[in-house]
Amino acid sequence: MVPDRYRWLQHIRVWLVAVSSVMLFVSILCGTLDDNSTSRASEETPQTTEARIAQLIDQLGASQYATREKAQIQLERLGQDAFDLLNQARESDDIEIAMRARYLVRKMQKNNGALATDSEEVKRLLRGYGELSLKERRTRMEQLAALGPGKALAPLCRLVRYEESQVLSRRAALLVLHLSWPSEEADRKQLAHEIRTAVGASKRPAAAWLRAYANMREKVPDALAQWQPLLESEMKTLAQSSGQTAHEVVRDLLWWYADQLNDAGQDEQVKKVLQQSIGVLDGSRKQVLEAVDWFRSKKAWDLVIEAEKRFPDTFGRAPLLLYRLAESYQQNGQEVRAKEIARKAQEEIGEDPREHLAFAVNLQHDGMFHWAEVEYRIVVSQIERSPGEASGAVFYLSEMLHDLGRHREAGDVVKALLEQVDADPKIQKVVVTDLGRDMGSLKARMHYFYAKDFAKRKEIDKERATLVKAIESDPLDADVLIAMFRLPEQDEAWTKQTDKRILETVTAFREKITELGKKANNQRKPFGQRAGAMWPLASANNQLAWLVANTKGDFAEAIRCSLRSLQLRPNTAGYLDTLGRCYYANGDFAKAVESQEKAVAIEPHSPQLLSQLKLFHDALAKDQEKNKKTP
Repeated sequence: MVPDRYRWLQHIRVWLVAVSSVMLFVSILCGTLDDNSTSRASEETPQTTEARIAQLIDQLGASQYATREKAQIQLERLGQDAFDLLNQARESDDIEIAMRARYLVRKMQKNNGALATDSEEVKRLLRGYGELSLKERRTRMEQLAALGPGKALAPLCRLVRYEESQVLSRRAALLVLHLSWPSEEADRKQLAHEIRTAVGASKRPAAAWLRAYANMREKVPDALAQWQPLLESEMKTLAQSSGQTAHEVVRDLLWWYADQLNDAGQDEQVKKVLQQSIGVLDGSRKQVLEAVDWFRSKKAWDLVIEAEKRFPDTFGRAPLLLYRLAESYQQNGQEVRAKEIARKAQEEIGEDPREHLAFAVNLQHDGMFHWAEVEYRIVVSQIERSPGEASGAVFYLSEMLHDLGRHREAGDVVKALLEQVDADPKIQKVVVTDLGRDMGSLKARMHYFYAKDFAKRKEIDKERATLVKAIESDPLDADVLIAMFRLPEQDEAWTKQTDKRILETVTAFREKITELGKKANNQRKPFGQRAGAMWPLASANNQLAWLVANTKGDFAEAIRCSLRSLQLRPNTAGYLDTLGRCYYANGDFAKAVESQEKAVAIEPHSPQLLSQLKLFHDALAKDQEKNKKTP
């Protein structure tokens, strides 16, 4: 309990605070908070404004309550002009300054989320943005960028200026740099104006990037040269380990700049910048692998080799990196060195066939077909020890060889498996029971591959006889039916019989779709069983669509089935490929190209997907040219 002799001091203190608050409130109402604030603001330069903001921030920690309140209100009035310095002041050693600065920053960020002029998608993505974690905020930024420049440019620029995290501010700027840019000069100027307006006079490095970017897009003289000091400053900031930037940010900025230099034909500068990007990597496997893949995409094989010299331990422990290094030496004509490194990669993987199979699939996806074949054959050779993995490797390897046009070798791989299945019931059980492949479908694939080889050699009679063997082994193999439909020099009996087979197979696929659909939609079945029926249902829809689109029938039905397969298994490259073919067959070449480009984005090295994309592009160009000539 407070002694009576001190109680009067408490009353005086309360009375003084109350009087100060009333006087402050009256001054605000009367406009006497700063009589000359309006006139002074109009006369201030950016330098004097910054000095005044710094002074006001100091006053946030003043001993007088009224002074602190007055400074806070003035800073709030200054709004976003004070944001950068307030954001720095959040870490002040003065607890009062730090507390008030954090309050003002949070309020500014809350008020500068979505604006009334933003689209509904932007408003949804920015709702509650300031309360999210760093990872979640980055995700929201990326989702914003996916909306395209029309909707994303302004909000991303605001995040560059007002995002609490300097690293995320930079990431927002990088997303802006990668937005598509209009070709019309008037549109370019408008977007450049939007960038400058949104970032204002912010002194943040990322804001400076965007101002330089606006100059570049408006084709201001020497705009590209303005980036050199910005890049040097960013690399210096990274070296200082200040937490203001990150290795990935600087790396991505350098890569973007290299692309701009490449477009400008400055080849020597491109190589120099890419070499600098190696120096900003943190040495982790993830970053080094991303860098190596980027160099591969540019066919910069020397830089892959240089990266290994800088990070030998990282490469030595990562088989995928070793294989990329082997590829680089191979591309440079150093075959012996390439083989040595590939053997080291195989040793690093170990003896587990599952690991070798996983690496084989990965290498195939990355377009490293030679090394993928080596890995597949390592697994195939272990069929007695690991029949499941070896049989799976046969399926992958044979289809890859077929896609590469090596049809005879593809058939031989399947033939060898069939011989082993006949000789060992254990292997047959694995293939049929565990992998779900019946002997008829395997024989059909073998004959189909041999038929494709005969077609390549233009031995039509042998192709025809082999296709008959294939369809007798598996009447539902869509690829075989397509090959029969396209067989050159067909007689009437062949055509009639092929058309009959196609109709019967389409009918069988329809019945299968109906049956699997009932299983998938049966609510009485356990969820796992219903979910398990989705993939076969997707496959059946895809098979029907693929067969019809490549032969004859109801193309509208084919499109519906293809779309259904993608609903069940979204972003599947093979299914997108089918959809592209359906649109092509229906004469919608623009949609065919759109779908095929999505497929290629998922499987960028697939020969079959790339071949179809070229076919669709050629058809679209021809159609557009035809429409131009039509009055």
